Amino acid sequence: MDGLQTRNSRGRGGLVAHAIIAAARMNSIPWIGACAAVFTSLSYIPQLRKAWPRRSTSDLSLKMLVILTAGLTLWVEYGLLIGAGVIVAANSGGAALSASVRV
Repeated sequence: MDGLQTRNSRGRGGLVAHAIIAAARMNSIPWIGACAAVFTSLSYIPQLRKAWPRRSTSDLSLKMLVILTAGLTLWVEYGLLIGAGVIVAANSGGAALSASVRV
């Protein structure tokens, strides 16, 4: 059987259900990206809370933070180039927090 016959054998109700499920998946994609952005950006807060009061980042790897900040900055640039606001927002926040840990 080809794809057309398989789809037709589902009947009208099967096609409607399939369309509803597909739409729900498409609508959840931005939310997944937004949640990933929030979690990624907030992941730096424990390091900030640890380093800020002591005014010391001696237990953190400076090289790791420099490389991480550079990578996040490149993600911001990539997001700007493709017009992906979630990528820009998430990585801007992450880069700012990462850079503030280094200071």
